[in-house]
Amino acid sequence: MYLKDARITQLVPRSIDAADATILAEQQADARLTVAQLAQCVHLSTSPAWRRVKRLEEVGLITGYHAALSRRGLGWGVLVFASAAVESHSEQRRALSKPRSRRSPIS
Repeated sequence: MYLKDARITQLVPRSIDAADATILAEQQADARLTVAQLAQCVHLSTSPAWRRVKRLEEVGLITGYHAALSRRGLGWGVLVFASAAVESHSEQRRALSKPRSRRSPIS
């Protein structure tokens, strides 16, 4: 069996075989893997592994490749999501509840 963690097969459609599921798991763990490295993980040559990756992209199971940024390293501090409910909607209360947040420099 190719899978390091067999639980992923429960999360993907039936049309995905063990090699595809392993590619997905490896890509999720490290999206910078080369196709040659992925091919080794699933015991295929480079060309069939590349075709599988392309098919997984085309069917929408791989939707992109992203970098995880360090908020602390960028000096952004803490990220907070807040929600508030009000009992009445007077002008005075609206002025007091005016948002006091700042956007991150990238967004």
